[in-house]
Amino acid sequence: MVTFSVDYRSPPSGLGQIIHPNGAMELVHYDGCSWNNYPYTDDHYFDSELDTIEDWTPVFQLLREKGVEKVYDSEMSYDEDGFDDNGMTSLENWISIITDRFSY
Repeated sequence: MVTFSVDYRSPPSGLGQIIHPNGAMELVHYDGCSWNNYPYTDDHYFDSELDTIEDWTPVFQLLREKGVEKVYDSEMSYDEDGFDDNGMTSLENWISIITDRFSY
């Protein structure tokens, strides 16, 4: 199963990592984040600070294209429904939560 692990603060500062079953990881990062050459198989940079839902749309598209099924979000799992005891939720639930946060 391909997962996306959200990384809010840990180096390299980025949005997170796409993690493949074989252990390969791809970095997903955006404007204002750094990349310290951790051994990722690929990196995906978004030229934005992800301040609008329009900024997020290409991120969602990337995760879908990469076949991500589950998202691990240790912080959001405490605040939102649909996460299991390990902080995991489906990609579509995570996208729905992010989208809802911009609908205020």
